[in-house]
Amino acid sequence: MCVVKPQVAKQSSQKEHTLSDADRKKAAQAFDQERKRLKSRRHREQKEVWSPAVLKKMAMAMLQERCRSHGLVCSGKSKKELVDALLRYFSAGFTSKEWSKLSVDDLKVHLASRKLSAAGRKQDLVFRLSEAPLPVVEFGLSSTKEMKQWLRDFGLPAGGKASALDVADRYMTVKGRVFEEESSIRKLGQEALRDLVPEEAQVCVCHLEQAGK
Repeated sequence: MCVVKPQVAKQSSQKEHTLSDADRKKAAQAFDQERKRLKSRRHREQKEVWSPAVLKKMAMAMLQERCRSHGLVCSGKSKKELVDALLRYFSAGFTSKEWSKLSVDDLKVHLASRKLSAAGRKQDLVFRLSEAPLPVVEFGLSSTKEMKQWLRDFGLPAGGKASALDVADRYMTVKGRVFEEESSIRKLGQEALRDLVPEEAQVCVCHLEQAGK
């Protein structure tokens, strides 16, 4: 026997899933708070790059946490080595325009972290950093499970029955390649980016332009 549910019950069920004005307001507030939190975090990390002095004032534990969060080696490193590693990582894709915003003292710190000469005027320092090859960044290994998941997140085979050594080798290779590609893309101008992305994605580039102004 076929039982037909009353229409009233269906409408009642739909109403149960409808957000009230108060719930909508709470959701909007939560979203706004999260947006502000992420914006504050981006600003803080950017400030660390623009002003190396901020990194130098950080406690050792915080520097180690920052290195770990970006997959950098932190074990057995001195505070200066951790600061230099973060500076190299964050500034790898800097353009001459970005380097020009730094003070001479900060430029010299970046040059020292890359073991480059700090002689000359500001324009010489900016040119030297802009034309320098990609800095050496030492990535650390995670657990085999975490490395496999990281590879899967990139849509790459993680090697179901591969040994831990094979997984680590694949992880380090891809990690380094991703770092190189991301740094290279950051150095490209907006016109060059438009040549790389499809037409439907060009609007995103325009938004990035506006955000950077």
